[in-house]
Amino acid sequence: MKALLIVIACLLMFPYGISGNFGKEILSEISLEIEIPPGDYFYVHFNSSTLRLEKGNLSPLSKDLPIDAKVALTRVPRWLRLDLIRQLKEVENPNDYANLLMKVNEKYLDEIAFCIAHSPLGKVPSPEILLDNVKTLYLSDDLLSYANILDYKVNGERFSTISYKVLKNGKNLTVKIPPLIYYWFVVHPKITSGDVKRVYGKLWRDYLLFHNDIGYPLLIEKLSGIEYLWDYEAYYEPPHRTWKWCIENHPTAIEAVSYWVGKSVPENAYGSRPIQPNVIYHEHNGWCGELRIIAVAGLRSALVPAVGISAVGEDHVWREFYIDGWHENDNWWADGGGAVDKPDTYAYRWGRNLSALFAWKGDDSIYEVTSRYLHEKDMKKVTFVVLDQNMEPVDGARVMVIVKGPFDTTWYKNKLLELLQKVWEELPPLLKGRLMESIYKWIICMCNKLPNSTEWFKPCIWNYTDMRGECSFTLGVNRSYLFVIQRGILENPLLAKQNRFYYMEKPRKKTIPIIFFTHRQKLKKTDLKVEREGEIQISIKFNSQGYQFQKNIFTGNLGRYMVYAFPSFFIVDKENFEKFRKGKSFKCYLYTERSEGELTFPAEIRDWYIVFKNRAFSTFLRINFTIRVLSDEKMDVVQIVKPSTAIWNIPWANVGDEIELKGICNGEIDLFIDGKRCQPKYSFPYWTYRWNTSGTAPGTHVIEVVKGNARDKMLINLVDATPPAVVIEGPKGIVDAGMIKIWGKAEDNVGIKEIEAYIDGKPFKVNGKEKWEFRANLTKPGVYEVRVKVKDFAGREGCDQLEIIVNESDHEWGPVISDVYHYPSSPSNESNVIVYANVSCNSPFGIDRVILYI
Repeated sequence: MKALLIVIACLLMFPYGISGNFGKEILSEISLEIEIPPGDYFYVHFNSSTLRLEKGNLSPLSKDLPIDAKVALTRVPRWLRLDLIRQLKEVENPNDYANLLMKVNEKYLDEIAFCIAHSPLGKVPSPEILLDNVKTLYLSDDLLSYANILDYKVNGERFSTISYKVLKNGKNLTVKIPPLIYYWFVVHPKITSGDVKRVYGKLWRDYLLFHNDIGYPLLIEKLSGIEYLWDYEAYYEPPHRTWKWCIENHPTAIEAVSYWVGKSVPENAYGSRPIQPNVIYHEHNGWCGELRIIAVAGLRSALVPAVGISAVGEDHVWREFYIDGWHENDNWWADGGGAVDKPDTYAYRWGRNLSALFAWKGDDSIYEVTSRYLHEKDMKKVTFVVLDQNMEPVDGARVMVIVKGPFDTTWYKNKLLELLQKVWEELPPLLKGRLMESIYKWIICMCNKLPNSTEWFKPCIWNYTDMRGECSFTLGVNRSYLFVIQRGILENPLLAKQNRFYYMEKPRKKTIPIIFFTHRQKLKKTDLKVEREGEIQISIKFNSQGYQFQKNIFTGNLGRYMVYAFPSFFIVDKENFEKFRKGKSFKCYLYTERSEGELTFPAEIRDWYIVFKNRAFSTFLRINFTIRVLSDEKMDVVQIVKPSTAIWNIPWANVGDEIELKGICNGEIDLFIDGKRCQPKYSFPYWTYRWNTSGTAPGTHVIEVVKGNARDKMLINLVDATPPAVVIEGPKGIVDAGMIKIWGKAEDNVGIKEIEAYIDGKPFKVNGKEKWEFRANLTKPGVYEVRVKVKDFAGREGCDQLEIIVNESDHEWGPVISDVYHYPSSPSNESNVIVYANVSCNSPFGIDRVILYI
């Protein structure tokens, strides 16, 4: 009896799999990550002649990309490649971004690739701006004491994050943030609706950190000496607070940036209502919209994760920062104080009847944050289920939530006044008589009398249905809501193909079905019963996720929305597979619709087709799967399973990468790379070998495995995607005039072709390659720019620059301070003191910096 119980327990524990199949051996295995567009399908074929699993209708995802983009993908971290491919297919100039990815320093690579992949679809900032953004990011890292960017490389995968020094309950701690928080909310240069561009010649990260107008604080100066990101204290900031108050009470980066925001935008809004951070700073006025933009930009410049929060229905916006979760942060108008980690402010201190709140990501997608600002009793979850005429779920339908609330009209008034002034200025003098002038002045007067705010209907949040047809909102209980449900032609909210409306006087927890007269593709299938035993056993393990590209209703840009998704999975024989392909009725086994699964199919030996079908309207499916075929048959078995790829027709890699070769076998094998025998490691039924490709020539390489009568072969394409690197090692500091030696080192993953050197644009001959040097006769005092450029055989370049200061050995130079004065001349303890100095140079050397000691 005990023995019987043990056998039964084993059967329950191991229903299938290698270790649970009691002598069955793996005949074939395939493991892959694929992407299936809406309405398409993917299949794996079990070939009964070869007893092998074969990839079916797989077109390489990179097939429409130019060659430079395909090569650049080999240098990008694997976890970013699929998202990057989608973006590169949409931009007008994919080669510009590919060349950027192939020339940048490796430590910048993941940040730049992320920003390309996760910008609004087809609307990526220029390569020059992306490079500016990441260079300033790492410069900030060198200058700030409380933050430290950490770069990791694990199993060939590169990713980054930040560690922070914090003060919690009087204890000094170090905390790290998740990598995706770092990429989305520190690195990403897009804040809200404004395009990412240089203004006044600078990107906001550089301009805000290192520039100040006279009489306003310099952000990097306020952050210098700050040792903590945050002190974990929730508090209200007093109006018109002094820097002394900040440092004595909260010596943190959170408080320093908030102080800087208040002093930089001290006036209520007037004028053009800009949305560019640099312009907002330079004009020094704004309401909550301007304050949010400059605050998020200031925090990200200070390496603090920050995101903009919108309460559109209540006409207020603010920001959050991240450290062990998200925390509210706000500045009141006109340096009127603010709040740190006080989420109850708006509903329970100000008495605002909040509807729904959302955060704005860098690709112009949004996500809901209402539950952080309302207590559980004051909010309800409302769910819509959108169905077609056959009661099948409809994905990709948009649900907009409309409320009546205050509407700020000042921007529209200013635009109208600007337009009227432009029309007046362009009128011919002949038409500018007294009558026309009187009419013009009357129109201007009427425009100025228009209210700055009015009540109007506006969307407070929106979302899109997933593959269950579901879309949910958490809504405040004190508002009435009009829901607009739309599908088809969603480019313009007013012109959708199909519309439904639903009104709710007071929200309550409810699921609301909405039916559209459309239909989802229906499979004409009949389910067959699976036999309990067979000659072979096919085991399938998969998981899936889905995403949609959907519009931001304010900007019209397409952002990525991650949604619940699932494939329609089934197995068919050859006859029924052909019927399925032709849209006819077919019979299948193991039909299921779920996001993940582990399935077993006992079968006889004949051709089988394992199918993943995406029946969605708008959702893209990504599926990771492993399929194995097991049998009691005794034969020689060997196969190469990895690397596997859906990106190229064969696996591609960058010279210098370490490639994991992995496969199945039922005994020791012979492994050959380009005919050279290699020694794999075994953990039966698997073999592995790590191939270090350093020093291997670019091109196609042959991997072969042999086990008795069984063999398998794979081609791998190695490319040169890495630029050469060069470093000028010396001389450093000040050198005496005369014959000067300049030296350094260079390296490349394939080989260095040539090195060029220039001093102030004049070329010099270089000796050596990996270690190089040259000499120059510099007799005149001054600052010389040395530039060394290295090229590899793929035509890629690397460059380094160094300034050499040449002085006469018997001469000392120095700047001249002509005058120093301050305003006001008699300051009080509340004065904003401005110190002026006239400094000039009387030498071949320019002024490096001016330091004021108080």
